[in-house]
Amino acid sequence: MAIKFAIMNQKGGVGKSSVVHCLTDKLREKGRVLVLDLDQQNNQQTLLNMRDNASKEASAAGILMNGFDPRKCIIPVSRNVDLIHSEGRTIENFDRFSKDDSEKISTQLKRAMHEVENDYDFILMDSSPTMTLIHQNIVCYADFLLIPCDMDILSFSATRSIMHFIGALNSKVPWSKAEILGILPVRYDKRRNVDDLVMTDLLSLEENDLLGGAKVFSPISDSANMKTTQVRRK
Repeated sequence: MAIKFAIMNQKGGVGKSSVVHCLTDKLREKGRVLVLDLDQQNNQQTLLNMRDNASKEASAAGILMNGFDPRKCIIPVSRNVDLIHSEGRTIENFDRFSKDDSEKISTQLKRAMHEVENDYDFILMDSSPTMTLIHQNIVCYADFLLIPCDMDILSFSATRSIMHFIGALNSKVPWSKAEILGILPVRYDKRRNVDDLVMTDLLSLEENDLLGGAKVFSPISDSANMKTTQVRRK
């Protein structure tokens, strides 16, 4: 059964899609990877050079709202890499679904993807910055959550907000079991004072045991190439 990772933050532009893409390129050497794009920006089909191969209906939006079979929505990308794209803004309509049965609506993704899990070693989920029912589904489905954090105060604030969202959901929803793997600082430049301040604040969360056992990973420097080459197709 696949290990499921979700990349989340309540702020846009912190590198969520790039982190998913980098992890895809690394993990495909260890096993089969399914990239599940749940972000309305639908960046993964561009990063994986699959825009011409994507069907509008056969998508994450189709799975969640129309009961599509996930296996029929999978786009083969390269050796050990497959993609289910989000279908862009259409996926936003998922929030219009009835909220009467909270368990059913928050576990829809988990139930839909259950049979596919056995076909992969890893499932990587990209997400949007807007907190929606999809994020509730992601937290209820994922095993681990990774939170990228840019080196600015707004990104730090958004990181704390997403952690509160995850913590509140895990405490109130018994079927929500996702564990925060850690915070990944991105675009760090030691020459900028604000970067050191944000890093200090992040590390203080870990030192004061405010991350629930999660850790702050070593920062990705601003000079590092987050815009990796497209996954090689073989």
